[in-house]
Amino acid sequence: MYRKLVTEQNVGAFLIFSAWPFPRAEHFRVLAQARAIENQSYVLASNRVGKDDELWFCGSSAIIDPRGVVIAADREELIHADVSEELVDSVRQRVESLAHRREDLYG
Repeated sequence: MYRKLVTEQNVGAFLIFSAWPFPRAEHFRVLAQARAIENQSYVLASNRVGKDDELWFCGSSAIIDPRGVVIAADREELIHADVSEELVDSVRQRVESLAHRREDLYG
């Protein structure tokens, strides 16, 4: 889904809303960074905080740039960061992995 949006509509930022619990906080962070890197796009990842029944949610929301660098993060606060369309374009021009896709192999 992400790759189609990037290649067909030139999307440069994704908003991801989720509810990852504490035992998997590191998974949430790693997967959000992976989405940014593999799609050469910003990822604005928002995660739930607090408790629901016996499950605690970890927060750990983040803004990640197209290189996979976390430019803003926190557990339970509003975060913000400047995003740059020029950085997205620059990363995509320097690392042309999107141009080397083999759609014939997966449909």
